[in-house]
Amino acid sequence: MNTSLAEESERKKTKRWAWITTAAYLILFPFLLMLAFASFMVFDRPNTSILFGFGLIFIYFLMPLSIPCTFYLVWSRYAQANYTQSRRFCWIPIWVIGAVLISFSMMDVVEGLFK
Repeated sequence: MNTSLAEESERKKTKRWAWITTAAYLILFPFLLMLAFASFMVFDRPNTSILFGFGLIFIYFLMPLSIPCTFYLVWSRYAQANYTQSRRFCWIPIWVIGAVLISFSMMDVVEGLFK
């Protein structure tokens, strides 16, 4: 009886987090996609190398592409009653955005070294 109450509480908490993150990421997705498509303008700067430019474009596209993956992982784990893992997967886009921001700052430092 006690384990079913705990499991029901976990299920409700996971469902609440899944819906909150789904709504937030659905709102965020079009803006991240527009940012990714605008990243092609990196080549408007004349001293941007091809490899550096394509690297930036790839990194920008990681942000919106992480959102559909998150939807699949969160809701499939929820359907399998793997609630802890489902809640953990809710944070994937935040981790990706953080990694992108860190990589951008590292690229600025490296680019500054070679000027």
